[in-house]
Amino acid sequence: MARSIPVLYFGNLPGYLLSPLRVITVALNPSDEEFPNGSKTRFPGVIQDSVQTHFSALNRYFEHNPLWEWFRNFDPFLDKLGTGFRSGRSSLAVHTDLCSAVATQPTYSSLPSLQQRRLEELGLPLWAELAELLDPDVIVMSGGIPMRDRVPVFHHANWRTIVGTGRKTIWAAEVDVWGKRTSYTEEVSYIVIQPPFALNLREMPKGELERYFQWFMAILPERVSTLTKAVQGTLGFENWHPDRTPASLDVLGTWFAGQVEMRPRTQEELQAIQALQAFPVDIPREQLTNRTFSLAMDVGMYLSQVFLKNYPSLSWEQRTENKRFADYGQPLISGFGLVSLNPVAVVVTLAYAIASKKKDYKRLRGIYDYWAQRASEMTP
Repeated sequence: MARSIPVLYFGNLPGYLLSPLRVITVALNPSDEEFPNGSKTRFPGVIQDSVQTHFSALNRYFEHNPLWEWFRNFDPFLDKLGTGFRSGRSSLAVHTDLCSAVATQPTYSSLPSLQQRRLEELGLPLWAELAELLDPDVIVMSGGIPMRDRVPVFHHANWRTIVGTGRKTIWAAEVDVWGKRTSYTEEVSYIVIQPPFALNLREMPKGELERYFQWFMAILPERVSTLTKAVQGTLGFENWHPDRTPASLDVLGTWFAGQVEMRPRTQEELQAIQALQAFPVDIPREQLTNRTFSLAMDVGMYLSQVFLKNYPSLSWEQRTENKRFADYGQPLISGFGLVSLNPVAVVVTLAYAIASKKKDYKRLRGIYDYWAQRASEMTP
């Protein structure tokens, strides 16, 4: 189909790979309705010949304008498994297409048999390679028996009908064909940062605050290295390089947005927060996961390095004069005028905004551009 892009999969692949239950859905090929009037509005941000933006658009497909009238057919069954295409469940599913990664006009079932066979000669082996990478626990397939039975790994699966008949049947089966998860998980493992301090900064003696600042500076290179391995270990981001250029923040922002996760606050946490309030207020019921907090800290550290490389007039500082100061005891970057930048705090705030859909992945670069303008105004 002209003016379209190949769609290897639909959904948050990094989230899927970290899910306790891996479920993939399978159909024949992408619908031509994925590209209404030849547009790519369902895949915003795609730039021609850019691998990073291509995979980023696939990972964020269900966050924008998905063809939900079709995908929702899977949702009741996925919901029973505790998974789905959108966040909010314990696992994330992804959708794949068996016969071809490209949309066709007319639809696949209406194509001449010769054209179908030519597409399948490329599409079936490609799907098999993708399935080996995905290593699913459960496969949910939409389609008739003749197509299902053309896939060798499906022959011995214990399929059961979920809904529908004929070519509109939705089947499900547990699978344990590939079994390569352990090696892949080890490859993309991420070590959450563990500060050797309670981080209740206003209660810490000034000597301990100084040691915290020293620890932050000492561990910064290691954490940038940890971040780099996590980014490069994600499909579609293997070529990201921490060269401390503003452009590197574009790709990093895309990657980070796909990693942000929330968790419910416990009753004890809610009560502790409420106890600190002078007046009764509504406390948000969710907060960032520990992994997301750690990633925000790492991204904030890398952001600081981009600033310091491109604006040598900037420097680190730690302010401990007044405990009422919002960033008391925190590592800050000064040189922007009257206000200093807390790079970790702005990324944590960004993470919350991404989770609430108020900001998107482009905002990381936007943060840099805003503060870079202030730094430029202060440069002689």
